[in-house]
Amino acid sequence: GIREVQGLREASRDNEGLTVYTRDGDQLILGDATLKSVQYLFWKDKFMEVQLTASSDQLQALKNVLQEKFGEGYNPNGAFSPINDYSWSGPVALIHLERPASNADCQIWMKSREISDQRNRYLGRKAKAGAARGGRRRGRWVR
Repeated sequence: GIREVQGLREASRDNEGLTVYTRDGDQLILGDATLKSVQYLFWKDKFMEVQLTASSDQLQALKNVLQEKFGEGYNPNGAFSPINDYSWSGPVALIHLERPASNADCQIWMKSREISDQRNRYLGRKAKAGAARGGRRRGRWVR
């Protein structure tokens, strides 16, 4: 959980239990890629996801690191698409690398299947309850 990670600083939170943290002193390097930022997402104080951001010119270096560690990955857009979108799926975690346009930042999401599924079920139940009341309330960032 959150108490095991040293040096976290809260960046934002929503009213659905999601809190985003950053950490001073993180090494902004992944393999040969230079990162812009690392964010840690906790849902109800349980680690759910880490998000890594890098500039668009770091795509190949990021892809190389992930492919060396996890294999080729799945690209739903095909090898010749201008949209770079790769996924790796394991029993414990999901990993996604995306650069939606040639000049856009690259994003890597590494998320816990278990905690992500718990959050999705919670949000689904909440949406059904809202629909039954005749309205829909969406999560809002409170900071």
